[in-house]
Amino acid sequence: MSKISGSLLALALSLMLSIAIIPVRPASGQPVQPAEEESGNSIQYHGYEVVIGVTSRAQALLVFEGGGDKKLAVMTGDFIPSPQIFINTPFRPFKIEDVGGEKTTRTGYYWKYSYNKFSLDRQEDPDTGGIGPSSSVYNYGTKVEGDFFSVAPVIATEMLRPDGTVKFRAEVGLGLGYLDLGGDIVLGDWQGDPLAPRTQIDYSGLSFFLFTMGRHHWGSFMFGYQLGISATSSKPYSYSQSYVSLDIGYRVVL
Repeated sequence: MSKISGSLLALALSLMLSIAIIPVRPASGQPVQPAEEESGNSIQYHGYEVVIGVTSRAQALLVFEGGGDKKLAVMTGDFIPSPQIFINTPFRPFKIEDVGGEKTTRTGYYWKYSYNKFSLDRQEDPDTGGIGPSSSVYNYGTKVEGDFFSVAPVIATEMLRPDGTVKFRAEVGLGLGYLDLGGDIVLGDWQGDPLAPRTQIDYSGLSFFLFTMGRHHWGSFMFGYQLGISATSSKPYSYSQSYVSLDIGYRVVL
């Protein structure tokens, strides 16, 4: 696996890019807030949001031949807790729903930066791998580990409590990820043959990233669930990773 410094460099570059194109808080330190009517509940706006927590995810890594469609291998992993951190820029609402003078929902956008680490040690049939209970699991003793940074613009809708705090947020984002992975894997369908040759893989590079997420808020605590997929085209192999996860985190609002 390549050094983690390459991933840190990619994250730093994406942060520099966001600073250049995203409105930031004014010198007073307060987030920019759209004008509101005096009546009704008062929506609580915030600046940058940092969430530190644990994610438990079921993940799959698919390996393809070059930039083509031929699937060569599938690695999966069970729901295993791992550290997770993401940073959200200030929420910018562009639509606020008002019912009877009380603001109930708002829709807007922000940018999300996230990081997670994964480890996959189950190799499955490349024809049915990761799909349904009929998928065969082969005990080759192979393992792939990786890190994934991502940056994405996000569209989100928030349900509000009467006091203006956020009760639930549904969001979807599409952006870029930086995938850094390595390990050994068996390419092709060897039907669990213990003599199947292993291939070392070592990849670092950009990939497209799509995700959707639901988040429940209780003060500074957050519980969420999400579905994501990223894909990259390269040689000699292309990679696609997907996951479903449950997330628990502590929110620090700056």
